[in-house]
Amino acid sequence: MTKFPQTSTTKRDEEQVDINRSTRQDRAEQAAAYSHPMLPVVWKPRIEMIEIEGEIIIRAEVPGFKKDEIRVDVNARMSTLTISGERPFAQKSGETVHVMEREYGLFRRQFSIPKDVDYDGITANLHNGLLEILVPKSDETHPRVFKVDIEEL
Repeated sequence: MTKFPQTSTTKRDEEQVDINRSTRQDRAEQAAAYSHPMLPVVWKPRIEMIEIEGEIIIRAEVPGFKKDEIRVDVNARMSTLTISGERPFAQKSGETVHVMEREYGLFRRQFSIPKDVDYDGITANLHNGLLEILVPKSDETHPRVFKVDIEEL
């Protein structure tokens, strides 16, 4: 039987534990502060954008979101499509955060889209945490700004 030497906790080890603990608390406090609407974007959902048969498809991973927590805006003058929302951080009283890998706060993704799209035909749906936006192409251009409604499947 092999005996391993006993390790003793050094002052440096204890300091590292304290640093890790305070970093977790700081991150939790920062995340709570990010729920304020005037603070900057703090995370970005993963996106894919493809074009198939005259249609642009944008997919965004937004697990846990409901359709009214996400906004899709199109600016035809600037030829941009913007996805935005917020995942607020809510720490319960007496709760201690040990690991925080999820991202909280505001998010926003903005994409350039071609000018030759059918702005009236843009649709969005949300299913199992995947937002899918369909942008059909067209021969016309429409200079205006509007919001796209999201359907929950």
